[in-house]
Amino acid sequence: MAIANLPSKVAYTYRNDSLDLSGLALTVTYSDGTTENVTDTSKMKVVGFDNTKIGTQTVTVECEGQIVQFEVSVSYAWWQWIIRILLLGFLWY
Repeated sequence: MAIANLPSKVAYTYRNDSLDLSGLALTVTYSDGTTENVTDTSKMKVVGFDNTKIGTQTVTVECEGQIVQFEVSVSYAWWQWIIRILLLGFLWY
């Protein structure tokens, strides 16, 4: 199995966004050599995304018994940085 198209969104905001698989297309290759493009996300089982962990994450997608992985990133939004600086700055003094 291979990724034909990555999801439209691969950058997420900490604790604010949920995983969005729109645009994801997989090419599934069966044992008889035939291939099929799968865009129906209800046929996919997804693990590995956690919007409470900052950094790059590997998302694993299972479809038709085959597995493929891609990476997404989770980071703070600009306003979350300001809040962190204000709260942590207060603690420094």
